[in-house]
Amino acid sequence: MKKYFLRIFFIAFVFMVDSRVWLSQEASASPELLLIVQEEIRSPHLAQYDELETKIARDCVSLQCPHPYLALVSTTEPKVVWWLNAFASSAEKTRVEDAWQRNTAAMQALNVLGQQKQAFTSKPRTYLTHCRRDLSKAAWTMAGARFLIVRVTNKRAPVGQSVFTAPDGKLFVFAAATTRQEAEQLLRLAGAGAQLLAVQPRWSLPASEWIAADPEFWQMQAAQLGRRLLERALQAMGGAEKLAAVKDVMHQMEITLAPTAGGFKLKQTSFFVAPNFIRQEQEMPFGKVLTFTDGKTGWLVTPQSAQPIPADVLRVAQGVIFRQPATLLLSDRDATRIVRAVGENAVEIVTAEGLRVRLEFDATTGLLARQLYTEAGANGSPHERVETFSDWRDVNGIKMPFKAVQQEDGAPRLELIVSEYRINSGLTAEQLSRRP
Repeated sequence: MKKYFLRIFFIAFVFMVDSRVWLSQEASASPELLLIVQEEIRSPHLAQYDELETKIARDCVSLQCPHPYLALVSTTEPKVVWWLNAFASSAEKTRVEDAWQRNTAAMQALNVLGQQKQAFTSKPRTYLTHCRRDLSKAAWTMAGARFLIVRVTNKRAPVGQSVFTAPDGKLFVFAAATTRQEAEQLLRLAGAGAQLLAVQPRWSLPASEWIAADPEFWQMQAAQLGRRLLERALQAMGGAEKLAAVKDVMHQMEITLAPTAGGFKLKQTSFFVAPNFIRQEQEMPFGKVLTFTDGKTGWLVTPQSAQPIPADVLRVAQGVIFRQPATLLLSDRDATRIVRAVGENAVEIVTAEGLRVRLEFDATTGLLARQLYTEAGANGSPHERVETFSDWRDVNGIKMPFKAVQQEDGAPRLELIVSEYRINSGLTAEQLSRRP
C-alpha cells in the first residue's frame, strides 16, 4: 500500500518539505532522507506547465497540504524541474505518507492535475537519497537561497558541500547561493557536469522560515497571486472599469443585533462618496443617530447632543471607508497599499496607515465570501470581526451583496439585510457633510 501511495505521490507532483530540516548550520542536522524527482519539460509546453504547476501550488494551500515543498528548474536547456522533499528520518517519511493517505480530497484533486501535465513532461526520474554526513561539510539549507548548484557524480564529494547518495551509488552534491553571481562562481568551482538550478517560488509552497529569511523573493509571488485574485473578483462583480467608475453609493438596510450585542433592530442608510466621504443615518429604538466623516474630521449627532466625531468612532469610520468594495478591490492600483495572497482564494490588503483586512473569495464564483479584520471596541480593546456575504444581485451592472452576517471574537454579533442600493446617483461630499 505504501509503495502504491508513493507512486501516486509522485504522479501528483506534490513534494513536501519538513521546514525543520532546512535551517540547521551543522552537517549533522541535515535531513536523513532527500527525495529527488526530476522531470523534463517538453519545449513547446513551458507556458502550459507553468500554469498547471502554479495552480497545483495554490491548491496545496486550500487543500491544507501538511508541509512546504520546493521546486527548482535548470537555467539551461533542456528545462529540467527538480522537486525536493526532505525527511528528518524514515519515521518522518512514514508520517507524511500516512497524512496524505488520510487527505483523500487533496490526493484526488492533485492526481487529476498531475495526470494533466504528463502531456507536457518526460517520465519522471525518482531517487530516494540518504544523507552522507561523512562526506558533507555543510548542512542542507534553503533559508535565504535562490539557487542550488548540484553535481551528480560517482566520485568522492569535495569538501564544503551537502552530499546525498542514491541506492545505485550516485552522489548528489549540493551548494546553495543567494545571488546569480555567487551561484555562477560556485558552478565554476563545482567542475564539469555541475548544474545550476533556480528556485521557482510560484511552483513552491514555502515554509515561513524561508519567507522570513528572504521576504522580498518569496512575497513577490504572493503579490502576483494577490493581484490575480483581485482581478478575478473584479471580473465577477462586473469588471474593474465599472468599479473604478463608481463615484457614490447609497444603500438602505435593516440590522438585527444578536442578544449579546443588544438584541434590537435598527434601520440604517449609508452614503459613500469616493474616495473617502461617508455618512450614516441610523434609526435606533432611542432616536436617530447621524455620523459624517472625511476620514480625518467629522461630526456625530445623537438625540442628546451634537459634537465633533469622537476618536473611537473615527477609527471605526476609517475602517468602513477602507473596506468600501468599490475602492478596496482596486487596491492593487494604489502604490501605498500592500496586496498579497495568503491562501489559494485569500488576499490580505494593508494600508500605509496600518489598516488591514483579509478577503476570502468564493472558489467557484470569485465573489467575496468573507472579510476578516481587527477593530477596537468601545473600551479600546481589539476584537476579531468576520463578515460573511451572500445574496449577490446585479445593481447597474455591478454585483452587490444584499445580506451579511458579522461575528465578533467567534460569536454572532449582527445580521443585515439590504433593501436597496443606488450607484452613481449624483451624491456629493457637500451633501453628505450637511448637518440636520
